[in-house]
Amino acid sequence: MIRIRFRTIIIPRGDTGFITFPNDGPARDGDIAIFSIYDKLTRTSVLEKQVDASDESLFFYFNMKDTIDLEPKTYYWDVKIYRHPRYDEDNNLIGANEDNSFYSAYELPECIIKEVAKNG
Repeated sequence: MIRIRFRTIIIPRGDTGFITFPNDGPARDGDIAIFSIYDKLTRTSVLEKQVDASDESLFFYFNMKDTIDLEPKTYYWDVKIYRHPRYDEDNNLIGANEDNSFYSAYELPECIIKEVAKNG
């Protein structure tokens, strides 16, 4: 079960579940939001989940494949909303008229991937 304690997200490795957040600002068709789990040690995003941001809420679903291969440790997370996103010819996101991050202007909150008991 995925848990949220204040701003800290706790995900048992390989677990399934969802997290919802209120949308920041007026929602428009075509807007997207990206939830990222970031490893400060390697300076890379180890997981990104993209959703439609044209509703009042952002709904991020996690399945087993999303976290089963992540090393159990403390990562950091953020959500970034792209208003009127722009894409290249290969449909890769290259920018937006406006992008808003939930936490990047502050200290990124923690996302803890926990090891789980195994058979055997």
